[in-house]
Amino acid sequence: PTLWDPATGAVAPATTYRADADGTEIPLTLEPHEVVGVTFGGRAGRDEDPHAVAVSPGATVERLDADRRGLRATVLATRPGPLAVVARDGARAYRGGTTLADPLTPIVLDGDWRLRIETSAGIDADRPLGSWTDLAPRHSGSAVYTRTLELTRTQLAGREWTLDLGDVRAAAEVTINGRPLPQSLLWAPFVADVGDLLRAGANEIAVRVTNTGANSHGDVRDSGLLGPVRLLPQRRLTVALERADRDALLELRPAAASLAVAPGQQRTLRVAVRDLTGDSGRVRLTAEASGPVQLRDRSVDVRLGRDGTGSAELTVSAPLGAELPGTGELRLRAGEAAVTVPVRIDLASRIGRARASSTLSPWHARFLVDGITSVDHAAWRRGEAWNDGTAAAFPDTVTVAFDAPAPVSRVRVWTLDTPQDPAAVFGVRDFDVQLEVDGRWRTVGQVRGNRAALAELTFPRVSAEGMRVVVSSAPESYSRLVELETLP
Repeated sequence: PTLWDPATGAVAPATTYRADADGTEIPLTLEPHEVVGVTFGGRAGRDEDPHAVAVSPGATVERLDADRRGLRATVLATRPGPLAVVARDGARAYRGGTTLADPLTPIVLDGDWRLRIETSAGIDADRPLGSWTDLAPRHSGSAVYTRTLELTRTQLAGREWTLDLGDVRAAAEVTINGRPLPQSLLWAPFVADVGDLLRAGANEIAVRVTNTGANSHGDVRDSGLLGPVRLLPQRRLTVALERADRDALLELRPAAASLAVAPGQQRTLRVAVRDLTGDSGRVRLTAEASGPVQLRDRSVDVRLGRDGTGSAELTVSAPLGAELPGTGELRLRAGEAAVTVPVRIDLASRIGRARASSTLSPWHARFLVDGITSVDHAAWRRGEAWNDGTAAAFPDTVTVAFDAPAPVSRVRVWTLDTPQDPAAVFGVRDFDVQLEVDGRWRTVGQVRGNRAALAELTFPRVSAEGMRVVVSSAPESYSRLVELETLP
């Protein structure tokens, strides 16, 4: 198999695949709208050529080299931890592994960017990433987002770097330290290799975004660099492979790198088990929990199918009286394979997903579950809270969907309150608090004439799938909230 990249024109043999009588399986990870061409034929498809048949998640085999000592795999790793490779050279099987200690922590380029909109009048503003339509709703054309990032020699040493622009509306051109990337980014994923352009010290990153013609015709659509923008590190490693016997070589792949659970809540973690040699059969998966984390089953048999893969589900919970926030971990093992999954214990609202009936950019509903119950005036100006997008039009609704049903007996609603923006003027005045119970919304409390930063309601404990606040009036025309908390 050979892979073709239509964005760059690059063509390269697929170094990681499995071929048998049923066909050829090539593991691919594609972002929304990403396109990869796959063709077959030529030397890359011959069974006698060395090729990788399996590799740990978060890593890609770029090249296999053979000599009298065996095989060596050149691997590009994007996450830390154990890494295993299995390969074949004709009828001979090889395997090897290593552990990457580098945490490979992404660098998030948050905070203010300089936004310059290329209109006839020209608009310059320092602000967080987001659509430019609140400043120039009918602008069709380009805008440039720039910022400076400081990097150290230690950060750059031995690492490759990829720039991930996140959400772009609709096409982007990137320049780093005055040097443009060789091609524009025209579709998702808006990702490019930038390691050769970065340097120790100050790095200027400029992203020119061009939208469609819809806005100039009155069809106002989000435009610009919405982000989040991240620099993603990776490392290139060499893994020596040795001849392998037919014993099982197992690998564990939790569906999530980490887990969050609320007191009294039960979460399910799916764990994929894979025999990298491709054998079927049964294996025993064991699990241990530390801290306040609880497990329903500490061992389970996993049946591996014809392709050598199977899965199991583990039920994880935390006691009602668990200290918040808290931490623990799950230690999973099957044969020689072992993996640790960190577990965070927090309020059901803080590990849920928030949305709003309307939003005024950049004040998004996601800030209602970030764990910050009060903001100062500067943080508010940066958008670190929620503001509805319909002035003097009520009701306004914000909803938090829990990841799993959780017990709730108290709700706290935090509204905007700073010396410059007192809650009595800039908060919410009248609102209802509702819980979703068995698929239906139930009102558990009402607040009228509120003038304080915090309103707290207590009621008999129920098991809820979500919570919402319905605002019916606010003194300053807009609904403004900072945090929503549910307590067991």
